[in-house]
Amino acid sequence: MHIAMLDVMVEPARPGASGLSDSVWHMARELTHLGDHVAIVGVYRSHAPLPPGHVRVYRLDPPARAVALMEGLGFTIVHSSVRAARKLLQIPSPDIVFAPDFVSGGIAAFLAPRLPVVCTAQGNIYERIATNSNPFGWPRTQVYKLATHLAVKHCAHIVAISEAMGDWWIRSGSPPDRISVIQRGTDVTFFRREPAARKRLGIEESVELVLFAGRFSAEKNVFFLLRAIAGLAPRRPALRLHLCGAGPDEDGLRSLAQTLGIESIVTFAGWVNHEKLRDYYSAADVFVLPSTSEPLGRVVLEAMACGTLVIATDRGGPSDVITHEKNGLLLPPRDVEAWWAAIARALDHPLWRVEQAAAGRAAVVAKFSWPTVARKFREDLFPRVIETREGGGHGLGA
Repeated sequence: MHIAMLDVMVEPARPGASGLSDSVWHMARELTHLGDHVAIVGVYRSHAPLPPGHVRVYRLDPPARAVALMEGLGFTIVHSSVRAARKLLQIPSPDIVFAPDFVSGGIAAFLAPRLPVVCTAQGNIYERIATNSNPFGWPRTQVYKLATHLAVKHCAHIVAISEAMGDWWIRSGSPPDRISVIQRGTDVTFFRREPAARKRLGIEESVELVLFAGRFSAEKNVFFLLRAIAGLAPRRPALRLHLCGAGPDEDGLRSLAQTLGIESIVTFAGWVNHEKLRDYYSAADVFVLPSTSEPLGRVVLEAMACGTLVIATDRGGPSDVITHEKNGLLLPPRDVEAWWAAIARALDHPLWRVEQAAAGRAAVVAKFSWPTVARKFREDLFPRVIETREGGGHGLGA
């Protein structure tokens, strides 16, 4: 099978390690292992690394500075997606075009209608709006609405990364027979327990470490998390919260930590590379994700793969991965007493915590490794899309 892949949500100097590019590279690697011919259309700098193995790369130069300055408005991804769609037309007859996001996928399907485009929908703008969790300004929101319309109308198939997102894409207009749910994968050979993690990070063994990783924006509900930690701190002198990430809410979060009197136990670690993030996952007693909107949560998979207990929101995608009380905990994202109780329980009962975490690691290895996810695309979805297109249809049927 000849498969073309789009890689435009990427830092051009760090392909394979930023944005959604790691998903593209992992999929490309696994598909070539299965015997497919893979080509990537990517926005990569000329000196940037290229994917290993027999993957052909059609490189696009990064956007001009004037375009890059409009990133916050959503125009940069549109510009790159249009250029990528035009480049696709130079690739000799791919059987499938795979896009890891609905923006580049929707635009490619619109501009190259003869090609069967399968896009993965990492989220849904209408779900963000409906749950009051939309972190984007008006211009970017309109871009995502238009991209949603293009994907629904023109993509051969849309892959939602959780059951909840699948429902939202149907509500957004996609016929149910053109929606599949395939959760994203994670690299279970890389994300694993690192016994020396605390030593490398300079964290004492006596510390009760709670970890959050992600963007500091409205939907991640980090203000709530700070208030929950403030409620626990007087009774737990060893408690510490480390926040890995950055975002528009960072100044407000720092100010709130001072107001609550917990600035001494909260560490803003910034964005960290994959190796250091793996150490943080391994060092943590508990990983927390109290989002009000969460399509799936790649950090959930990564933390579970590292053998860390995850306490996550019961909204959206985490429930596809976590079975409550079996391999983690799911909680309402605004019930502070429930979060107090759950974090305290995890810290007070280390044997139970380790058992839950081990079950989490086992579940991720069994269901969400990249080889498993790639086979779902390659052996089930892609052949059905091709058969349907060759038969003159646009859906997959029941």
